[in-house]
Amino acid sequence: PVEKKMVLEAKIFSNDTLKANTGISGFGYDIYRDKALYIHQPNIPAVPGYKGFRSPDDALKVASVMQYKIQENILPPSISIAELDSLGVGR
Repeated sequence: PVEKKMVLEAKIFSNDTLKANTGISGFGYDIYRDKALYIHQPNIPAVPGYKGFRSPDDALKVASVMQYKIQENILPPSISIAELDSLGVGR
């Protein structure tokens, strides 16, 4: 049987647009798996506190790594400080 490959899509958002007033600024990302919300990430993972990404580009870099890990079945997908640094993601 042919295995169906999952469809992953990342969407970047500004935390200012969230309905829940969390007081967090910056950007975050959502990852959809087969059109269903799979990960909602308004803050920078692996970083203490609750701080959004500085730019949409930073959020997209991390979302892309997470998509890769999900696609490769590296679960649960996570990111380390070293990976953030190697991507050039500001904290």
